[in-house]
Formats: sequence, structure tokens, C-alpha cells
Amino acid sequence: MRVLRLDSTQSLGVTLAVTLLLTLVGGCGRNYYRKKADREATRLVRQKSYNPRWQFCDFDVYPDQRSRLFSPYNPNDPPMPPDDPASHQYMRCVYGIKNFKKWRPNSPISSVENSEWLRLLPTYVPTNEEGQIVLDLPTAVTLARLNRREYRSEIETIYLSALDVAFERFAFDLKFAGGNDVIEQVQGDKPRAVIGATGPGTGNSFSVLDLRSNFEAERNLARGGSILVGAANSIVFNFAGPNHTNFATSILSFSVVRRFLQFGGKAFNLEPLTLVERRLLSNLRSWARFVNSLYLNVAYGIGTTDGIQRLGGFQGGAGLTGFSGVGQGGFGGVGQDLGVNTFGGGSLAGGGGGTGTGLAGGGEGTVGGYYGLIQVIYEIQRTQESLDAQLQTLGLLDALFEAGLIDPVQVDEFRQSIETERSNLLRRQVNFQDQFENFLVSTLNLPPSLPCVVDDSLLADFEFVDPRLMDANRELEGLLERTGRLPVKATKEQLDPMRDELSGVVHRVNDFFVVVARDLAELDGAAPERRKLIKTEAEREQFDVEIARLPDRIASLRERFRTNLARIDEFDAMESAGESAEAANFLVETIRRVKSQVSEIQLLDARLRLEKIYIVPVKLDFCEAFSIARQYRLDWMNARASVVDQWRLVDLNANRLKALLDLEVNGELGTVGNNPVRFRSPSSNLQARLTFRAPLNRFAEKNTFRQSLIDYQQTRRSYMGFVDQVSLGLRRELRQLDRLEKNLEIQRRALILSIRRVDLTLDELNQPFSPPLPGEPPQQLSPTLAQNLLAALADFRNTQNNFLSVWVNYEAIRLNLLFDLGLMRVNDDNLWIEEPFEQLVGEALAGLKCPVSCPPGGERPINAFYEQVEKYEDAVRDVGPIDETSAEGYLEVPPEIEDLAAFLDENEGESAPKRHDLDENETKIVKIGSKSASSEQADEPTTDMIAEPSEAAPKELPSWWNRLVGRLRGEKPENQIPIADRQEFLQRLGEIKSRLDEGERWHDVVVDLRMSPAEALAYQRAINSVMPEVIRQQPATTRHVEMIASTAEETKTVPLGSQTPPREDGTGTISETPPAKAWKPVEILPPSAPLSLEEDDTP
Repeated sequence: MRVLRLDSTQSLGVTLAVTLLLTLVGGCGRNYYRKKADREATRLVRQKSYNPRWQFCDFDVYPDQRSRLFSPYNPNDPPMPPDDPASHQYMRCVYGIKNFKKWRPNSPISSVENSEWLRLLPTYVPTNEEGQIVLDLPTAVTLARLNRREYRSEIETIYLSALDVAFERFAFDLKFAGGNDVIEQVQGDKPRAVIGATGPGTGNSFSVLDLRSNFEAERNLARGGSILVGAANSIVFNFAGPNHTNFATSILSFSVVRRFLQFGGKAFNLEPLTLVERRLLSNLRSWARFVNSLYLNVAYGIGTTDGIQRLGGFQGGAGLTGFSGVGQGGFGGVGQDLGVNTFGGGSLAGGGGGTGTGLAGGGEGTVGGYYGLIQVIYEIQRTQESLDAQLQTLGLLDALFEAGLIDPVQVDEFRQSIETERSNLLRRQVNFQDQFENFLVSTLNLPPSLPCVVDDSLLADFEFVDPRLMDANRELEGLLERTGRLPVKATKEQLDPMRDELSGVVHRVNDFFVVVARDLAELDGAAPERRKLIKTEAEREQFDVEIARLPDRIASLRERFRTNLARIDEFDAMESAGESAEAANFLVETIRRVKSQVSEIQLLDARLRLEKIYIVPVKLDFCEAFSIARQYRLDWMNARASVVDQWRLVDLNANRLKALLDLEVNGELGTVGNNPVRFRSPSSNLQARLTFRAPLNRFAEKNTFRQSLIDYQQTRRSYMGFVDQVSLGLRRELRQLDRLEKNLEIQRRALILSIRRVDLTLDELNQPFSPPLPGEPPQQLSPTLAQNLLAALADFRNTQNNFLSVWVNYEAIRLNLLFDLGLMRVNDDNLWIEEPFEQLVGEALAGLKCPVSCPPGGERPINAFYEQVEKYEDAVRDVGPIDETSAEGYLEVPPEIEDLAAFLDENEGESAPKRHDLDENETKIVKIGSKSASSEQADEPTTDMIAEPSEAAPKELPSWWNRLVGRLRGEKPENQIPIADRQEFLQRLGEIKSRLDEGERWHDVVVDLRMSPAEALAYQRAINSVMPEVIRQQPATTRHVEMIASTAEETKTVPLGSQTPPREDGTGTISETPPAKAWKPVEILPPSAPLSLEEDDTP
């Protein structure tokens, strides 16, 4: 047996090869690769979370251990879940072949959900004594965050999107590759048979072991191409045969490929990486919107957003494998899915006024989510109260029927109403259970059998009629009924129990004044916010007067009620004196007196509780809302990015239309002799290749390029639709908020009236009646008394439901408006961070990078009038005098003003200038100058100027302009032009500039100095060259309608207080007399307000 001998160099090579082979043959386990992927995804998500508005610092793809979705098993090798028995047979044996043994476990897990989640529930959610979960809004949000399947899926999509980024980044990293091949070849000494041989072969025996190793490093180039460097080694051992020599060789190689035209350039090669990087950022923004919308969904049932999408992983590939830029498989149309998620637009549920008879209406219906459950509970409570009141009154009606004071039809109608109310109550209770279980399953993703109760403590603020007062009224009604059945000479034993019961009611109601005082104190704290909701000054003054009277009314009522205690003592004295008949009558009278006062207390306390409930008014016009949304909405950012993504694909597919021009350089350097490290240049090899393919056949590429152009146009249109949908949603929400704000006050008044109606109807039912004359039947009560009572009770129930529905819908739309503006924020527990609305909007407006503006199309013309007139620099073109003796100028008619005139014509029927009213030869240029446009009688131009005489006359505004401005003012233009003294003008100009330099707002200066609009315009023009930004500082809520005034020479112009057409004689008139009626600021109407040309009453 021969002994294989290796020299030192060969021994080192074999050792390294074997070591490397043993190290890499097994690879790394599942756990290593899973954790490595987790680290890469987490690092990329944190890297993209640089902005606080879409931070996701606590990113974790694994569910919380408390979640129903958590899996306690090994994530690398999870056990088999429960299987269908019939289907499982094919996992044991398929086509007569025994299947994989691991697929036949002895004990699969019993359930796919976490078996410990129910046991852990009480550790983080509140429960009652019966072990039921007390479901309030924070608890519901927590349960949704832990158990919502959609919530977990969105996180996993972000995770996979991050892995796509990691894969595409890896394509431009330095990649290493290597391996070993072991080849053993043995041949005997007999000739080997060869098919097709023409003779016997030679029999040479040999035994060869060939160990081959290779190592490569490659990197792709951003401009197209790659660089590859490699090393290969081969060691051959000859154990038998004619040649027993061992031989070792090594080769170093490199390859450089550079693409210049087709498939070259950064626009082509970096596109996949650029796309996935931008998509990960977009997904993080979509996640931030999703967590905000999750709160809206749990609280109000508003649907969640759906904007998180992954581009990679097509047909199982990694990253953007298969990316071509068009078609479904090529990820074309990446920017077309710009679904807008605005949920404004009407109430969140159907309106209505409740069920049952009555007149009350105007409710907004129920919302979804947690507040929808609260609404249904409230409606059930009000229905139960209505049923109890009807049952309590039924006994009194029966007594009246027995006394012949009411006809049986009314009693039967009342009984029928009771049965109807019972049916309504049963239906509402069943509907609530269905809605609650649907909330558990659809919103929280919990089983419907989970023991839960809804925390309805929020409804305490909407219990306008205190249950204690209602119980006292029922007791008093029962007392009246029982006293009516007493004999004429009632005994002490019959009267004393009623006296004691009355005394108990009086003492309890007397103690209730403490609650009334508390409600009054809460109203005093809420009064400032309530005043903000009152539109007119007269109503605010009336509100203040009524609030100021409440303490005296309460004190007076309390003093009057305390006299009932003395009346009880007086009753005791009468009873002790043996005056039983007088005592019985006195007791009945006291009960009626107490009941009347309890009703008065009930109505007064309900007023206190009603008035202390307020909403946060939204003071925002559409243009401001649109500007805020344009900058702060995260989905709008994504929409703009998606359009650009699609735009880049045009260049990507245009690249394929070019000719192919590649440069490739390859080289090798080998060893000499039997030495694996002896590299010498004579054994080297170098090759260069330049490849060119003319673009003679680009049929498929042509179609692809054309499709990418169409995809981009479709994406542009989708973006336009997105902007329109955002505008529509904002306008709807602003209108709805304005309507709901007014409707809340309507329902507030309706509820007070309904309480008063119930009290008056019950008083009419309980009033004493005179005994009939001998031989005559008793005089019956009103034939509609029962119907009136049923209608009053129904309206009382419905107005309470309506008031709550309006308040809830307003809060839902207000929060949704914040969401649509991009200003809503939630904390780490996914709960809404409630901040003052005005503060949020103010900060947002202050942070705008662009000035407030309306979308294409703008506001309605009347609302945009100020913005158009404000651009007087563009509307007025002063070309100066034509010659030294002429003062003619030209006033260009702005198209916006023409459109406004046409709009006023259509809506008011008045004559106004239109395009066809202008001289076509002048091309929308109206010539104005020394003579009147309407009269040619004057022979000389007006020469009245201020301070210094001048030949230049002030330009006259055309008649169409004056008619337009006059109609906006609601009055005819003045006939004379007031002009100020030049010296006074210069002094005032210095004062204005000084105040503006100190930071005072232009609008405040105008109001403080009581300038007319024309004067304000003149001063603006005078300081425009020094402080051009001043005219942009006026607030958006109050605008001045300004008349355009100009003179021939800018440097010598004295501003005019107002300008009107000259008199009929053609000579202009200059007067020091101020106008009879000064112009007033015109309020810009909100989107929900109707168009109006009336003047604002603001001083």
C-alpha cells in the first residue's frame, strides 16, 4: 500500500479546503435566518421613522403575549394545527406511497389561538364582581389593538416591505460566494466498452481525487454592469495509474461589464431600489393614518384606511424579482391606487326623530362603534322611562274612567300605546345585543360569547331629568290616586301613611337642591363655551340675562318648597284638632302643590343640565382646510409620491428602446508549475469585448413604452380625482358641522318644550274636578287628553334621543375632520390626544409652507371676490400719460371680475357687465380718461387735484365696475368723491408704517383708523414698495371689498377716499363731504352658508 505524501504547501491547501467544507456544508439554522430578517426589517423601519408624524419606534412583528393572536410555540418550527380527518389521510399516504413522517404527529395542538388569552384578560382590562369585562372606550381600543387581525396584518406587510428594501439594497452590496467540489474518478485496467467503437480499447487503470475550491466577490454597478473578482484552486491526487504525481493549480480572475445604452444608466438600474425605498416610507405614513383611523373605527364605526401595500414577493420571488415596469406582473400602475379615505359627507347614520307618536324630529340617527352602543343604551333607557310613565298613568286613567270623566276609547288607545312601547323596548334590546356582538366580532375581533358589559357612565351628563325627581313625581301621582279613593270622612289611620309618604318625598326633594346647586356651578363653568356657540349679539345678551337670573330663581323656588314642611305641620295640627275632612282636603292640596313644585324643579334642573352641554365650534373655512390638508395629510404625500413613481417608469421603459452597447473586459492570472501560489504573468489572459446591437427590432419594447405612457396619464387622472375627493370630503364635513351646530340648539329648545308639555299634560290630568250637579252626568275631560299625553311622552323620549344623536354625530365628524386635515394624533395606547381645535388649526396655518389657497376652481365667486380684488396689481395696468398734456390711462378688465359679474347676473337677474359688453376691438381693455364713458358732453378733463396742481386727472372707473361694487355693497355708489388733504395723507401714512413696523396686523390698523375700503387700498399701494407683504396679512375670516383707485402719476398721486362715475355733465366732482354710508367689511361665507349680498353688521 502506498502512502500519500504531500508537501507543506499542499497540506495547508487541503486543510483549509476541508475546514471550509465542514463549516459551510450544514449552513445556519432557521433561528439564525429568522432573527437576521427581524433585525434587518426593524433597522429599516426605524431608519425611515425619522419624522415624528410617522414614527414606528416600537415596531415588532410578533403579537403581544396577551393577545388572542399570540402563538406560544416555536416560531421556527410550529406544530401542526388541527386537521380535517378525511384530508389528513393524504398526508399519511398518497398514491400508495408513505408520506413524510413529520406530517404524522401523535398529538397535534388542539387550537390555533392562544390558550392563555382569556386567563390574562383580567390583568389589563377592568372587570366587575361577576367577572364580566367592563367595556369603556380605552378598554375597547386596547382590545382592538391587541386582537385586531387587520392591525397585525398591516404590521406584517410593513415587515415584508422592509425585507424588499433589504433585498434590493443587497443587490448593490459586495456579495461573496464560494464552494468546494470533490471529484473521485476510478478506472480499471480492462478495456472499457464504448458504444460505436471500431476496435478494442486500451486498458489503463487510474484512481484520481480532485479537490476544487473557488471564491468570488461581485458587485453591481449603479450605472449598469458589474465587477467580478474570483479565485479558483485545484489539487489533484493520483493514487493509481501510470502517473502518480500530485498536481496543484490556482487561477485569479476578474470580469468587468459596463452597459452604456440599453439597460444602462441609474434611471434604469436604481429604479427597483428607489421604488421599494419610497414604498416603505409610504407604508409607514399609511400606518400612521391607520392607527388614527383605528381609533375612529372603534369609537364611531368609521372605516379604517387601507393604504399599506407591498410591491415585492410577486409569484414567490424575493424583492422586486420579475420587475418590468408595466402590467400586473411588472408592477406597472404603481401610482394609480390613490384611494382617498375621507368619511365626511352627511351624518354617519340615518337621521330621524325616533319611533312612536309625536312631533319631535331632526335627529341624526346612531353612529357605529362604541358611541353607537352608548346611543342604543340611551334609547333603551328612554324607552323604558316612557313605558314606566305610561304604566304609572294608566292607573289614573282607569280611575277617571270609573268616575265617568273619560271615555273608554282613550283608555283603550292608551293601553294600545303601552303594548306598542313594550314591543319597541323588546326590539331595541334585541337590536342592541346584535349590535354589541357584531362590535365584538367585527371591530374587536373577539368571540361574541365573551362576557362583557358596556360602561355607560358617559350618559350621566345626558340624564336631563334626574331619576330621583321622576321617582318623586310617580310617588306623588300615586298619592293623588289613593287620596282620591278616600272617603269623605277619612280616619287618622287612613291619612297618616299618606302623610308620612308625602313627608319623605318632601325631604328627599328638599335635599335635591344640593344637586341643583352643583349643576348651576357646572353651568357657570361652561357658560363661556356656550356663548361661543351663540351667533348673534342679541342672543348672547339674552343668554347672559337668563343665566344671571337662575340663582335667584333657584333660591326663590327653594324657599317656596320649604313651606311644604310647614304645611305638613299644619296638617298634623288639623288632624289633632279632629278636623279630618279639612285635613284630608288640605293633604290633597299639599300633594298637588308639592307635585307642581317638583315639576318646576325638574324643568329648571333639566335646563341647567342642558345648557352646560356644549360642543367645540369649528372656525375654519374651506380654503384654510384645503391648504392644511394639502400639507399635513400623509396620504396626500403618498399620492404625490405615487404619481412621481409612475412618471419614472416612463424613463425606465424608454431605456429599452435604445440600442445595446456593452463593454466587457475579462482577465485571468494562473500559476506556473506544481505550485498553487506561484502566479506569473506569462500564464495570464486578457480579453476585451465591445458588443453593439442596433435597435432594429423593438416591437415588444415599443408596446411596453406606450403602455407606460398610458399608465402615467391614468395615474395623473387618478391624482386629480384624489384631490377632488379630498375637497369634496372637507366641504361636506364643514357643512355638516355647521348644520349640526345649529341643530344642537334646535334640539336643546325642543327638549325643554317637550319636558314642559309632559308637565302641563300631567297637570291637566291631575287637576281637581267639580262634582256634578244632582241628576247630571259628570263633565268629561278633553277627548284628546290621552292622545296629548302619549304625544308628549313620545316627544320627550325622542327629543332626548335626538339631542344625544346630534352631539355624538357632531363629535364624530369633528374628529373625522381633524383626521382628514392630517392633524389627528394618538398616543402609544392608540388613544386620541385631545387638543384644542383652534390651537391645532392655528399651529397648522402658521406652519404652512405655502400661503392659504383654494383648489382649482376655487370658492364660489362671491366668496373669492376679495382674493380677486386683492390682486389689483394685476388687474390695474397704469401705462402713464400718453403725452405731456394727456392723462389717459387704461384699466384692464380682470377675467375673474367678468366671471363674477356673470355669476351675479345669473343669480340676481340684474344687468351686469359680461364679455360681450366690452368693446371687442379693445380686447378686454376699457379706455378711461378725462371724459366720461357714458357722456360726451364735457369738453374738458377734470383737473381737480390735491396740494399741487397737475394736468393729470384721476382715472375714472368704468360703469360696469361701479355697478358691480354697488350691488356688492347693497347700495348705489355715492355721487361725490371725498378726497383727503395731501399733508394729512402723508402724516397718516407715516403713522401706519410705524405701526406695521411694530408688528401690528394690517387688518387691525384699517379697523382702528376707520378707513374706507378705497382709503385702505390707497394706503396699501403707497406702502407696497416698502412692505409688500402687508396686504397678505389680513385674516381669512374678514375681508374688505376694495375699490380700485389709481392716478396717472404714481409718485404724485393723492389717494382718493372713493371713486364713482362722473356726473352726467361729464365733469368729475371732488368733495370734502364724507359718504353718507361708509363701507363695511364683507364676511367671507363658509362653504355651508348660502350666497348672500347683504352687508355684514360688523362695525
